[in-house]
Formats: sequence, C-alpha cells, structure tokens
Amino acid sequence: MKRKSIIAAAILFILIINKISFSQEWESFPLPCKPIILKFINYKTGYVAGHSQSDNKIKLYKTINYGENWSGPIISVDYKWSGVTDYPSRPAFEVITQDIIIFYHGNTIHRTTNGGAIWTHSTISNLDEQNGMQSMKFINSNTGFITHTDKDHIQNGTKIYKTNDQGQSWFEVFTAYNVNPYIFFYLTDIQYIYPNVYFIGLHANNTIGNKYEKNYSVVYNENNSSFSPNLHGGGITDQYYTWKYMSILPGNQIKVTGFKNNSSNTFGVYCYENLNDPVGGGSLITQSGTEYSTGGFAFSDINYGYAYVSNQILKTTNSGLNWNAIYQVQNNSWNHENNLQVFGDVVYCGNYASSLLYRKRININLSSKSDFELEN
Repeated sequence: MKRKSIIAAAILFILIINKISFSQEWESFPLPCKPIILKFINYKTGYVAGHSQSDNKIKLYKTINYGENWSGPIISVDYKWSGVTDYPSRPAFEVITQDIIIFYHGNTIHRTTNGGAIWTHSTISNLDEQNGMQSMKFINSNTGFITHTDKDHIQNGTKIYKTNDQGQSWFEVFTAYNVNPYIFFYLTDIQYIYPNVYFIGLHANNTIGNKYEKNYSVVYNENNSSFSPNLHGGGITDQYYTWKYMSILPGNQIKVTGFKNNSSNTFGVYCYENLNDPVGGGSLITQSGTEYSTGGFAFSDINYGYAYVSNQILKTTNSGLNWNAIYQVQNNSWNHENNLQVFGDVVYCGNYASSLLYRKRININLSSKSDFELEN
C-alpha cells in the first residue's frame, strides 16, 4: 500500500510539473487578433489588444494559461485609423485588477469593474477621434495618465490627461503645441518612479531643408504637480534621435531605447542609461532597425533585458551594454507595436503581421513556484 501511495504521489508530481512548465525552446501560439499591445499581469494571465481585420475592430482578449488560449473579446470597438503612416492609431489599456480594466482608443475611455461583462464609456470631446499614438499608465489604483497626439499634428497638439478617480473622469494637465504640421511632438511611452511620471517620445521637424528629430521627454512631479518638458540633444539637419520605450529596473534604474541616425554614420537602435545619457552615447542594440521598428523593450532584472526590433528578439546579460539576437520571428514588427513582455524568466512576444505569440522560458523552473507566486 505504501508503494502505491509513493507511485501515486510521483505521478501527481509529474502532472503538476507538466501543467506549469514551459518548453526550453521557443514556441508559438495563434492570437485572435493582430496584436498591438501585449500585457501579462502574472505568469499565467495576460491581455492583448489588437486589430481584427475581418470586421475592422479593435478588440481586447484575455488568457489564463500562458497565452496558449484566449477568451473574448472582452471589448470590441471601431478601429480609429489615423491615416498617419509613421505612428498610426494605437489603443492603450491598463488592468488595475482583473475586474477593473480601463481601455482607451480614439477619443473614448472605456471602463469595466466586472472583468468586461459591463462597460461604461466617456468621450473627451476636444480630442480628435482619428488620432495617432496613444499611451496609458496608472501609478496606483486611482491615478492614471493618458497621452494623445493629434493626427494632423497641429489642431490639438500633443496632450496629457489625468484621472484621480480610477478613470471615471479625465482632465487636461499638459499640452505641447505643435507649430505646424511639419513640426510636432509624439509621446510613445509612460513610466513611473515616485515621485516622477516619465513621458518619452520625439520632437520632429520635417520642414524642407531643415529635417531633424530630437529625443523628447516630459517629467511630471507628483509632489508639486509640475511638468518639465525637455528636448535632448540633436536639432541638427539630417540627424535623427527618437526615443520609443522605457523600462524600469530594480532599484529604480532607468533604461531607454531609441533610434539614432546622425551625420557621423551612426545608425541603429540603442539602449540608453537614463534620460540624461548623451545622444552620442548609448549602447548599440542592432543596426537592423529603424526609428519605427522597435516593437518592445523590457528588463527582467538589472542585468537581463530584451528588445524586439524588426524580426529579431535580442537579449542583454550585462545591463544593456551588449546585445545579441536570440530568436527570429516570422515577420517584421510594425511601427506601433508594444508587444514584448518579460515576466520573471519568461519572455512573451506578439507579432502583428503573423498574429502569433512567441514564448520562451529562460532559466528558472516554474515547477518550483507556488500557485500564489505564479498568479501574483
């Protein structure tokens, strides 16, 4: 009888390991839409917002088994195409809890408090619904920010809105007015380290004979409610510096990825140490990318980081100093993707063109994790 108990326990142990362990190699799984924004809130549970071409909708889906299957859509809204070729319309969303989700597309904020069964919505009337790049970040369960870039680059400029009531109401807190359709700002990512909220992107001058792009940031100080916009280097004709995404490391270290192309033939996607890193500095990630081809950027700890550029997933093991390609996906990234997620030692990457989720376990054995660790 004792031997049967031991055998039964061994079988149960194997089943548990098989249930929560990943392949050591890369795997791919079909996604129910063309992914634009991919977010995992723990090892098991993730969300993807993307384009459904069959009915021209933006939809949000959920997985509870590591991206292998998806349920939904949780919400489906009309796709607000901006017609802007550099940064077309991008939705944004935040999962405050699995019940409370805020979803943003066009000039409308959608909100659910029961996991998507019922949605309410509010429209920000002075925003163009056919806008371009959008971002959203909640710094706690009540306080969040969104960005809006007018598709014509001039009518409403680039704006930041804030909520203090969990997305029920929003008010404008900052505007970067665009001089004309050829001189404008974009904000492409938002991150938070108390007491500062960091908004990063680019300032472009596309006037004939004087074309250039600069790294651009806006820093909001929570303690005194002040905004500090900054242009970082550049401003020289035919030199291009464009920030795209930021990652926050343990110890509140900052890493920023951006593209640069200057007159000294320096070309490629780079990793910067912080917002004050000189535009001539940074560490090369890859020369295969362009200013629009970075589809994601994330660090799992102070040493290990990942970048998704064009059709490559690249990795650093020394805090961004050196990068190597570790996998090639089926198609190039699209210019509005934010589809790379690192959760612990697991890498998730969505590819817009192929509607595939790529997944790889890196080092740890998930079977050593408790259910609580896996789900939180």
